[in-house]
This record gives sequence, C-alpha cells and structure tokens, in this order.
Amino acid sequence: MLPSPEELIRAVEALLPGVSLTLEAGRVKVAAGDLLAVCRCLKDNERFHLDYLSNLTAVDVPPERIEVIYHLY
Repeated sequence: MLPSPEELIRAVEALLPGVSLTLEAGRVKVAAGDLLAVCRCLKDNERFHLDYLSNLTAVDVPPERIEVIYHLY
C-alpha cells in the first residue's frame, strides 16, 4: 500500500537530502531540477515501486509556466 502524499514527501526528502517537495491540492510538486532523482527514487525504492507511467500530460499556465503531470503506478 502506498503512503499518503504527506508520508511520501517525508520519505523521499529523507532518502534524497536537498530535495524539497511540496503538496498542493493533493498533488506532490517536484522542482524541475529534482525530477529525475525523485522519479528514480520512486521507481527503485521497494517501499514505492512506482515503475509504470500511465499518463503524461502538460498544462500551460500563462504567462511563462508549463506544468508537467505524471501519473505513476
């Protein structure tokens, strides 16, 4: 069973010192520079084992931001 978003944030931050995740509207937000390390952690760590990307999409947030959304299972 997966941890709650709050527990996931605490666990990932403990495993990856220097990485800071935030919770916004039930979603875990990851800085672009930390994305690869966080995805690897979520995939390779036995506690999470999120190795399936079921959906990838993006949202254009004017004037100068694009959010990328990953659905991992």
